[in-house]
Amino acid sequence: MAPWDEYTQAAKALFADDPDVTVDDAVEVDGGDYKVVVRVHGDDKAESISELMPTELTYGNVTLYVDVVPDNEAELTVADHIRRAFAGNPLYVDVIEPATSLTTFGAVYALFMPTCVQYYSDDLGSPYGATTMAVEEVARKVLSLPDGVFASSAEM
Repeated sequence: MAPWDEYTQAAKALFADDPDVTVDDAVEVDGGDYKVVVRVHGDDKAESISELMPTELTYGNVTLYVDVVPDNEAELTVADHIRRAFAGNPLYVDVIEPATSLTTFGAVYALFMPTCVQYYSDDLGSPYGATTMAVEEVARKVLSLPDGVFASSAEM
């Protein structure tokens, strides 16, 4: 499976249970590059998902463009974007913004359910062609989190 298709499958898995988000299949665009469209119901949520996902990823000589629609502009913290992007998603738990201290350095933690998701990836290591990962791993794979922002599993 091509890496851009695996990214698309991972994004679909991350938002699979969210009724406000649909991830289309990657389609070929000019010059052999690909584009995936993430359709989001609600301007605020679309804006936040757009802030968290990369706009493009490069795999060798192929670029995958990620287009989140609708798109808006706003001045929000990364924690605000995470809250808005994952509101209503049953895989999301909360965001923790600890006060700056010697142990946290002002880091932001996006907490997800301590569960695994599976998605089709043509994985030769699996007899079913599936990849199984913790939700936090899929979030790290799909999102473009800035330095100091971490995806983690919540304690239950």
